[in-house]
Amino acid sequence: MNSTIDIIGILSAVAVLTGLGIGFGALLGLVSERFKREDNPLVEQIDALLPQTQCGQCGYPGCRPYAEAINQGDALNKCPPGGEATIHALADLLGRDPSPWMAKRKAKPRWHLFAKRSALAAPSASRPARSMRLSARLN
Repeated sequence: MNSTIDIIGILSAVAVLTGLGIGFGALLGLVSERFKREDNPLVEQIDALLPQTQCGQCGYPGCRPYAEAINQGDALNKCPPGGEATIHALADLLGRDPSPWMAKRKAKPRWHLFAKRSALAAPSASRPARSMRLSARLN
């Protein structure tokens, strides 16, 4: 007698939880349909052209917010992973001229980085090489 009560208790608990799950699922489905947001198809196309790296180098938390900003008139050249091909594709899609964006996209020359590295590597008259300083200490 005691084992049938346990089985009935377990089955009723499973039935109640299943009913709650179905009820809350239906409620969530109705609410999502009621508050459904209509997306702009142009934003979808812009987002499809972006590389989807979600890197944040453009100043936005992801590619979708940057696509929405481009749709509002933001610059086309803020996506470093996309490169020039993305700028041209976005300009073609939006009917904008890519040349002003390309001029701003030109990277600064990085020769100064290499000059600093080579200056550290090569000994100069004012700064002897590390091996020369070490050998002077040992003697």
